[in-house]
Amino acid sequence: MVAAKDIMKNDFVQVDMSDSVSDLQGKLRLKKQTFAVVFDGKNYRGLIDRKWLLTSRVDTSKTRIRNITKKASKRGTPFFVPELDVNTDLAEVCRLFAGADTRALPVFEKKKLVGIVTARNVMRKIKSEYSGIPVKELAKKKLVSLSLGDTTADAIKTLNKSNVDRLPVLDKFGRIAGIVTDFDILNRFHRFPLSGRRFPSSRSHGKWAAPSGSADEKQSMLGLPVENIMTPYPMVVTADAGSTIAAVIDIMIKDDVNSVILVENNLPVGILTVKDVLDDYSRGR
Repeated sequence: MVAAKDIMKNDFVQVDMSDSVSDLQGKLRLKKQTFAVVFDGKNYRGLIDRKWLLTSRVDTSKTRIRNITKKASKRGTPFFVPELDVNTDLAEVCRLFAGADTRALPVFEKKKLVGIVTARNVMRKIKSEYSGIPVKELAKKKLVSLSLGDTTADAIKTLNKSNVDRLPVLDKFGRIAGIVTDFDILNRFHRFPLSGRRFPSSRSHGKWAAPSGSADEKQSMLGLPVENIMTPYPMVVTADAGSTIAAVIDIMIKDDVNSVILVENNLPVGILTVKDVLDDYSRGR
C-alpha cells in the first residue's frame, strides 16, 4: 500500500510568521515554487499558496505574515489545509487534495512535521491508472474563460472564484487567443501593489516589459487589458481533446500546472484539472 511517507519530500520553501509578504514573494520566485510552509519559530502554522497573493491588498514590504493570520478564519484562509499522517493511504491523500484548494499537504509523525506531499507527486504515482482512458470521460465541458476586452481585474476575480490556475482568453470567434495564469499576473506586477500604481500607455502593448510605475498616466494596472499580459497562442499549455487522461497528466506534471485546456480545431472544448483526477481516484478508480 502506498502511503504519504512514500511520496513525501522535505525540500520546500519555509517562511516565518515574522517574515514580510515581500519575503514570501521573493522566496517563491527564487525557488520557483507556488506554495510555502509557514512556521512560528519552530512551530508549524500552515501553508500559503501563491494564488493568495492575487487578493493581497497590503504593503508587501511592511506587512508581516503574522498580521494577516490574525484576521484569518479557518474557512477563509489558505493557511489552514488538511494534515496527513505518514501512514495516510494514497486514496485518502487524493480525497483530501480534491477537497482543498492547495498544491501541497503537510505530513506529520507524532505531531512533528516531517515533510510535504505535492499534488504533482501524487499525479506521478497514479498516472498509470489512466492509461488508454479518453480524457473526455473525465474532463468538464463547462469552461471558465476571458475575452480580449477583459481587464486584469477581471482575470484576478475569475481566477479566485474558480479552482484553476489558468484561463483561456477567447477572440470574437471563440478561438483561443492566449492564456492568462496566476503567475502571469504576479510575474508582471509583483514589484508594486496591485492598486494605485500606474504606467505609461505607450507601453501598453509591451507584453514582456516590466511596468515603469509612472504616476502620470490614467490607466491603472488593474485596468490593463488581459491581452497585454497573456501568453499568446500557440505558446500555451493545451491538450488535444482526443488525448488520454494519462497524456494530459504528463502535461500537468511537465509544466507543473493544475489544469489543462482541451482544444479541438483551435476551439476550447473542455478542461481537465488536477482536482478532477484526484477526486476520481479517491472514489475507487
